[in-house]
Amino acid sequence: GMNALFRSKQLVSGNWGGVFWRLFAGGLIVLAIAFFVSLLSSLFGIPFIEDLISFFTTPFLIAYSFLLYEALKKIKEGVVFEPPTQGTKVKYILVGILGILLIIGILASIVLVSLQEAGRNAKDARAIANMSQMRFIAEVESDNDYSGVNCLNSEIAPLCDDIKQSIKKEPIIHSSQEAYCAYIELSDGYFCMESDYSSGKTWDYPGAKGYCDGTTFVCP
Repeated sequence: GMNALFRSKQLVSGNWGGVFWRLFAGGLIVLAIAFFVSLLSSLFGIPFIEDLISFFTTPFLIAYSFLLYEALKKIKEGVVFEPPTQGTKVKYILVGILGILLIIGILASIVLVSLQEAGRNAKDARAIANMSQMRFIAEVESDNDYSGVNCLNSEIAPLCDDIKQSIKKEPIIHSSQEAYCAYIELSDGYFCMESDYSSGKTWDYPGAKGYCDGTTFVCP
């Protein structure tokens, strides 16, 4: 197997550009055919057409590669193949192992980032759900007086604690007798709600002057 790989390397040596562009052109032809067939299949709903095209394109690619190999053999017909030394084989094997480990590392990092993102989204969703429950409590208990809407309220305190466990920060709540507003910082922006029943995510800082700052009680 190693001898076959090094023989292929010897055949391609000096002809890298030509081999690359010929393989690239063959790939483009198959890609164009596959795209056209997929378009026909989606427009007209023709069954098995993709499998039928694969039945013809696969032999084409095999024959194309074989003819390329035969042409390289003729070019290097007079070049005698010398099997690689044991040290050279070991070097290539190590490079192959490192390549596999690199691919595994990249895939693992992608999965890890995806899991972290999913975890952050789940925590954000949990915090938003608690904020919605907090608004329900505020409206039920207010009786036109929102001054008791804060994390010291016995009904709201558990929600504030759960939000802090989820996103590591307590919600910011400002309230007066006439109105209240509250917001939390998410992993991607903020969630803000106010006493006129409006709420939602925003990229603007809700605690800025003129918004939910303790003097005014509106969200961006």
